[in-house]
Amino acid sequence: MLRIFPLLFSLGATSVMAGNCLKESDSGLSVDTSEAGAARVSWHALIENRCQQSQDAILRIQFIDNDGKAHYEVRDQFVVQRLERHRAGRDVYVPASVAESITGIRLRLEERERPY
Repeated sequence: MLRIFPLLFSLGATSVMAGNCLKESDSGLSVDTSEAGAARVSWHALIENRCQQSQDAILRIQFIDNDGKAHYEVRDQFVVQRLERHRAGRDVYVPASVAESITGIRLRLEERERPY
């Protein structure tokens, strides 16, 4: 099993924040290529809400290579309660040929204030 834990801004990984409330403070991934023809890519991200109002979060995760080229993308949507942290993450199955080139992740975070 190959494990990759990129820190923010290492290996070309970046985070883009659209608003002022949500902040990504930790992210990483691991790649398991033990299955024939496919690989399990597990990603995680810790999202912190620094505001007094709950926020809707839309997180786009791009699996990138050393040159920053995106080879696969997933989206996750969730609510981050006021002044709390939310740990997001999933397992994604990709072709082994795609998994071989993945060296990091790029996160794009959008936020919307909840009306209540």
